[in-house]
Order: sequence, then structure tokens, then C-alpha cells
Amino acid sequence: MPAALLAVMLLGLWVNQGALRELLLGDAPPLSPLPSASNRLALGEVTAVKGALTLPIAALAEFDGLSREQILALRREAVARQPKLLQGEYVPTPSVFGHIEGGRPWWGLAGRFYFGPGGESIAGLSTQSQHVLNPYLLVGADFWCDCELRWDLAKVTPKTALAPDFPYLPRIRSLTIQPGEARGEAVYEFSRFLKDQSALIDPKTSFNNPKVDLLAYNARDFGFDYVLVVLDESENISQKRRWARPAAIPHYLHAGGSCGYPGGCNNISPRFPPLEDIEIERLPATIVVKLWCDKPTSATNPPDFVFLLRVI
Repeated sequence: MPAALLAVMLLGLWVNQGALRELLLGDAPPLSPLPSASNRLALGEVTAVKGALTLPIAALAEFDGLSREQILALRREAVARQPKLLQGEYVPTPSVFGHIEGGRPWWGLAGRFYFGPGGESIAGLSTQSQHVLNPYLLVGADFWCDCELRWDLAKVTPKTALAPDFPYLPRIRSLTIQPGEARGEAVYEFSRFLKDQSALIDPKTSFNNPKVDLLAYNARDFGFDYVLVVLDESENISQKRRWARPAAIPHYLHAGGSCGYPGGCNNISPRFPPLEDIEIERLPATIVVKLWCDKPTSATNPPDFVFLLRVI
């Protein structure tokens, strides 16, 4: 067996979720200052929508090698599919998207969960395409665990690991926006994900101690600069540190070296503890996230938007 293939298979054998998660976030500092977005959603009294809108979920895509303008064109197209949700013209926020480096690869799903950092880290569909192409997913979930998974190599090979439907992520069942109430909800099929993945890993290992980090650059892009996970209104989740005050969202896309690919890969940064290490204690779970456009004086200030993530 060629040494290179053996090395790939040994990487694919063990997946240390916590270690990979450390690589994926935080290889760049927060930008300072954080200029606000010019984009605004049509909410409350200015909306023409009655009731709720159920939005289609865009599939993940391959971003490797695309120019920044091509990525932004895809973003504009995704926003434009729901014109009733937007006030005025949409312009991708420079502080969120302006640091994407055109022509670079992106962290891939298979790269993240099977091959690991290095020359194959870009393999598979681009992880961040889920958020770029679903702009109204204002706060998205990135699931991981305090565990090591071992793939069953009789079932999972470098070839099968590249299948577009390989269960690396929980599927988003639905995304609903209620403009009149300034509320939204995303439903993640976590139980189905565990079932599908369990058929592909060594039975001696499991996706235990599930946790989630939240990604909020979509919220920033629509002018929601401040965020708070409200534990008292959430269900079946916990967080080691309780954050009492809303914090400024620092998330943006940029090219960094965490992937280990020559020249680096586009990815999200930086680390943002107020939205990280959220433990799912049992299912179903609900994470309540409140968003503000302007800095609130306290957590009791009425939010400009409430986004729920339901994990079933």
C-alpha cells in the first residue's frame, strides 16, 4: 500500500472532535473596530409578510478556487431569493466577507472529519457554504463532542468519505422566519445524524458528550451586532460559563493556516466563548439566542430579533 494512502487512512481512523474544533476556530484575531452592516431585515411594522415564511435549505457547495466576487455573487443570489425579508439593497458586509481570499481553497467536510489538517483538508464540500448560502440562518450550529471517533474502515474509505451525502453534519430540517414577530427558528435533525453516523463508526466509540458552537456572521451581515444565549429560556442545554451581558459578534471569513494546506484556506474566525461549549444534555433541546442591532445596556433590553435552534 502506498505510504501516502496509508497515512490518509490512519488519519481517517481516529477523529478527535475537540482537537479539530480547536483548529477550525480562532486562527485569526477579532477585527477592530467592527463596522456595522448597512443591511436590514424587513421586520415588525415594515414587513409585508403575514405569518411565517418557511425557507428552502440550500445544499452545501464546493467553494475551492472561486474568486471572492464569485462567492459574493452566490451570497447575493441567496439573499435575493427572499426579497420580502429585506429592506433596501443588499450589500455583503465588508467586515464579514471582505477578508475572503479569492482562488484559495476552503476547509472541506471530508477534510475536517476524515482526512484532517494537511494536503487533504480541503476535500469534500466546503463547510462554510452552509452558512454563506443560507443567509437567513442568522445563527447556525456547529456540532462536536468531547470524544474520539473511530471510523469503521470496512465501511468508510477515502472514496466513500467524499460522498456528498456522507453524514458529517446533522441535516437542517426546516428554517422559518416570522418577520412580524422578529423571530426565527432552525430545526436540526441530530437524532437522525447520530443514527446514520453510528452505522459507520467502530461500535466501541460513539458521538458522546455532544456540544455545539454557534456561528453568527449571518446575523452580523444583517446588522445584528450583539448576541446572547439565554440559558434560562432555553431547554436541555447548559454552558460552563454563564454570560450575563450581550457581547459584540466578531465572526468573519478569512484565509488562515489552520487547515495545514499550502497557502492556507478560507474559514471562519475568531474564537468567541459566549457562543461556544454549549452542551446538549438531552433531546429535544432548544437554544434561545437574542440579537440586538445596537449595544444594549443590559440583557433585559428588548431584543431586535430572537432566533431559536431546535435540536431534535
